[in-house]
Amino acid sequence: MLENFIQSLQEKVCCTNDFQDGTKFRKKDRALQCKYIELNQLYKKYIVLDIDRPGAAFLWEEKGLPPPTIITINPEKATCHYLYELKTPVIYTHNGRRAPQKYYEAVDLALTHALEADLNYIGKFTRNPLYSNHLVITHPVQYELEDFQEWHLELASVKKKASHLDCSGYGRNSTIFHKLRFIAYPVVKSFTNFEIFYGEMEKQAFELNAEFAVNSKACLAAKEVMGIAHSVSKYCWKHRHSIDQMKFRGVMQLPKEMTIREKQIAAASHTHHQRKKNSLEHILAAALALKSQGKAVTQKAVATHSKYSLDTVKRNWGAVDKKFGLYIHAV
Repeated sequence: MLENFIQSLQEKVCCTNDFQDGTKFRKKDRALQCKYIELNQLYKKYIVLDIDRPGAAFLWEEKGLPPPTIITINPEKATCHYLYELKTPVIYTHNGRRAPQKYYEAVDLALTHALEADLNYIGKFTRNPLYSNHLVITHPVQYELEDFQEWHLELASVKKKASHLDCSGYGRNSTIFHKLRFIAYPVVKSFTNFEIFYGEMEKQAFELNAEFAVNSKACLAAKEVMGIAHSVSKYCWKHRHSIDQMKFRGVMQLPKEMTIREKQIAAASHTHHQRKKNSLEHILAAALALKSQGKAVTQKAVATHSKYSLDTVKRNWGAVDKKFGLYIHAV
């Protein structure tokens, strides 16, 4: 199990013996002599939890939860880091798929709640299980993300914050998301490396989150903030070459005094009419193309040519008839 841990690390690893002295990149063999070591953040091989309570080494057993692959114990305080090894690492590069990332984050947060672990721990640095003064317990187990469902973790409710957070979590989540994306849009083109861009967005997201504390509101859990930062970063990076030509929310220029509910209704109506208009335009263009080629303008032919369903064409057939003077509505 410890050999797998060593192999999961990058060749140069950020590490430290005391965070007050800062961190430093060292070659893997030297980094493994340090007290704290950074896990690979681009290929996440472990779900890591900080159990900040004395005597936590067997807490997983008390709560009927899966055994961690590695338990690293602080001998002075008897607090622990739990490391659950994954058979398949979750990729967090810009090419990584968001679905497995969300699944990883859901399992991570569910385990955090179930084991009453530190919600503000982000799983970046862990106690080094090979450090000479740490006590270590290992179990010969690896997991697929799906395996954790066997322990009835509440994955469906992982978006709920801890009990000390107020019920406005959705508002805070949304606030950080929208503020961060507007920070990201104008600057993404100035970056040449996704990891550096993501690091900057993560920093900005945590600064936005800290504003809630200034305003006497509870902050979001660190893992929630990281998820927002990654979503925004990945989207902006993917569209960085065209992002300044894209249209974002606000095209309707709705009055500020409108309530959110009123804006949602207006936006839904606008979207419906816009889609209907676009459908009709494509259907008319298909009918014109058929007519110009000397082909019969039938509902079935227009549906095939426009790639819309026959039902959609039928709903718009009156406009086609009016446009082209059709009198025989053959199918």
